[in-house]
Amino acid sequence: MAVSLCTSWRVNRILVFCLTYFSYAFCHAARKTFSNVKSAMAEQWLEDSDIFNDPRDIRTKAPLNVGKKQVDPFLDTIEEAEIFLGFLDTVFLVSYAIGLYVCGVLGDRINMRNLLVFGMTTSAIMMFMFGTVSEWLQYYNRIYYTLFWILNGFFQGTTWPILVAIMGNWYGSTRRGLIFGLWSSSASIGNIIGAFSVSMSINVGYQYAFLTTSAFLIIWSVIILIFLSPTPTDAGLVAGAEEEEEKSEPSIQLSGDESEESPLTVPTSTEPIGFIEALLMPGVVLYSISFGFLKMVHYSILFWLPFYLTSSFLWSDVKSSRFSMFYDIGGIPGGTLGGLFTDFAGRRVAVVMAMLILSMISLFGYNFIEDDELWNGLGMLVVGFFVCGVTHVVSSVVVADLGQQDAIKRNNKEALSTVTGIVDGTGTIGAAIGQIIIPLLLVSSGWESVFYFLTIMLGCSSLALLPVLLGSISSHVRGSPTSKQK
Repeated sequence: MAVSLCTSWRVNRILVFCLTYFSYAFCHAARKTFSNVKSAMAEQWLEDSDIFNDPRDIRTKAPLNVGKKQVDPFLDTIEEAEIFLGFLDTVFLVSYAIGLYVCGVLGDRINMRNLLVFGMTTSAIMMFMFGTVSEWLQYYNRIYYTLFWILNGFFQGTTWPILVAIMGNWYGSTRRGLIFGLWSSSASIGNIIGAFSVSMSINVGYQYAFLTTSAFLIIWSVIILIFLSPTPTDAGLVAGAEEEEEKSEPSIQLSGDESEESPLTVPTSTEPIGFIEALLMPGVVLYSISFGFLKMVHYSILFWLPFYLTSSFLWSDVKSSRFSMFYDIGGIPGGTLGGLFTDFAGRRVAVVMAMLILSMISLFGYNFIEDDELWNGLGMLVVGFFVCGVTHVVSSVVVADLGQQDAIKRNNKEALSTVTGIVDGTGTIGAAIGQIIIPLLLVSSGWESVFYFLTIMLGCSSLALLPVLLGSISSHVRGSPTSKQK
């Protein structure tokens, strides 16, 4: 049982917000570490840094081992390095998706705090073995890298469904868009932490970037074990006390009838929902398909942006890592304001659709920015605001609504972790497919084809939500009430 520091609802909510926020931030820092050291790892594998200093050699098929001894014969060209890096991204995302599906269901059935601590700790160990031990021992092997990266992906899959479910337990639907939109910026903050960690350690050795983020995960998992209460009941709080405390606080008037909602309903007991039953809940399938296309784009940018800046503009690893932060910096206000707008709009799908369309425009435009630091930074901020921002809104605000629909509440069932695992797991499958396609497009047609492909995928994401939008408009015209996610 966690240590309870206070009996105040407000203080406990703030504590839960901060604990869960940095839990996911450090998980994302771990993922961002790999994406930002790709060129450094490839250079080490190939033992020929000249390939990164001459743009004429980027697409060459000639062996790179002339005049130098190869570390491992499994890589001979930069193309092979790009494909293997893309393969590692793919196996990570596939195993991560499996972890999301499995742990999403488990999260509604077993102690969420213990499962979260287990996932963070084992992920840290896998990261350490993958990036730090391999370099210390100078052991470069396909099977070694693949095995530990698959395990890392699976164990990281325990985090997001658990964290969303814990937040759903503590925060009701009142002002959910703003609160969850702000909270979901943890992913962007984590990416910034990871990029900053790489930029500070890359000159010493990329293995120390992996060591740093692994240490963050271990330390924070201990803090979670001691202080995190997954539910108000675990902290010794009851719903009646919360209602009295809320009455003494000023309220914010929002659109619709939201101001009349109870801040939070804490059931005395819950029954976990089945996977198929959760899948058939209204909106889950369509949002899952849409999120598959959206997360494909988001993770392609997340994983490949530093490599794009290095290979296209010949920027140093440090410079590319620092500039890639602008994408995540843009995602912080994007997710927060996007969530806030969904509160006032009354129908979240309308805001999501608008952000998806603007994402297409901004990403298509970024493709035409040349080697200019100012315009690249501004372009990344705009793309991050819309692409990263709408990803945060769907993965947190919308998913929380889907997992706590009125029918679920009336039947006193627990579905939030399961629904989160379904939506985010499907999104991760899409992201994994993207990591197969990106290196193939890159090798055959170059970066321009990659940007066109990602723009089309954003269009597919918006089309998948068209039935939800039309249903929302139809119900609005008829004057019938709809849930906030529609």
